Amino acid sequence: MQRSLLLFLMLVCATASAQVYKRIGADGKIYFSDQPGADAREVDVAPAQAVSLPPVPRQTGAAQPQNDAGASYTAFTVVSPTSDQGVRANDGNVTVSLSLQPELMPGHTVMLNVDGEDGGQTKSSGGLIIELNNLSRGRHSVEATVVDAEGNALIQAGPVSFNVLRVAVGGR
Repeated sequence: MQRSLLLFLMLVCATASAQVYKRIGADGKIYFSDQPGADAREVDVAPAQAVSLPPVPRQTGAAQPQNDAGASYTAFTVVSPTSDQGVRANDGNVTVSLSLQPELMPGHTVMLNVDGEDGGQTKSSGGLIIELNNLSRGRHSVEATVVDAEGNALIQAGPVSFNVLRVAVGGR
């Protein structure tokens, strides 16, 4: 069986460089063949193009995280609250959720700036969910920055503005 397959493949490869003939059938369709016929015309076929690709580097072992000098984050966004969202938080506690691709690398920190330069900064060295406590009623903004161990900004998300909705006591 293997010899038959090998013989077949050799014949196919040998005919790959054979001449091609074209004819128009009685039904008006065009037919191509490697056999000349009475009404067939020889067709010149250009040689096949060959493309050389550079070799793909092989990875050995598990992928290692990049160091600070080669850190490359591709996406960083504030997932919630969304822009102009009204957040019902009678206690003033608001959860900020962030998305970072790839994940936070060792030695890097997420800095969350609340309400611009006048607001406080919150640090998170592990998670991308940060709880803000006792925000006053009204409009606030958050922006997040990933910084390395030396404090260099690597990528930034936001700013995103949102409204904290709290119950007013005493008709204020």
